[in-house]
Amino acid sequence: ATRPTPCVRGAPRSAAIVTLVALVRARTTLDRELPAIVEAVLRPLDPSVPAVREGCMHASTMALRELVKRYSMAAFHQTTQRLAVGTTAGVVVIYDLRTATKWRILQGHDGPVSAVAFAAGGDLVASFSSADSTIRWWQAGSSSLLGYFGLHGHCHKVLRVTLPREELQAAEEAAARADPGAGAKDRPAYPFTRLEWTSPSTVMLLGANGKHLGFYTL
Repeated sequence: ATRPTPCVRGAPRSAAIVTLVALVRARTTLDRELPAIVEAVLRPLDPSVPAVREGCMHASTMALRELVKRYSMAAFHQTTQRLAVGTTAGVVVIYDLRTATKWRILQGHDGPVSAVAFAAGGDLVASFSSADSTIRWWQAGSSSLLGYFGLHGHCHKVLRVTLPREELQAAEEAAARADPGAGAKDRPAYPFTRLEWTSPSTVMLLGANGKHLGFYTL
């Protein structure tokens, strides 16, 4: 029998990724499953199998765009082609989409990561966790420091953040509306927070409904 070409073998993977996109759109909260979903989306992009990569590129790009749009703990940097994903284990994983591999593992938060954001140049990543009430700045680009730290990136600074009580209450109420079937302990930690870089060294923390919670500088 004739063996299927890589492109044909990749077709079911592309269809599976499209199904994942539908799941992401249908489900309100998938933060606990986010790392596994990202791994599944990136696996067909292995450059060592170019026909499969080419066949799945559109579906994978669509899936990653949807994840970044819906989850503040996921961020993409276009120029470097790197994706940062915050996990419920308190780790931020940076993937290199050109190689479909993990680029850096950033460990330090004591609870689920609520938001991540790349600096404009892609060399720094900021992360926020409501569980440990900290913002952390990480080295994410190529530098001599990363040669020393290897796969585990370097944390430049840790800053403790005090959130207004009313903002925490608003976030809890928003989480309950988003996922009414889940108990309080099963809902994502402060899921409606966002980080935005406003300068090469400063990030802005936004809460529910885009409310400004403060500016924090490296």
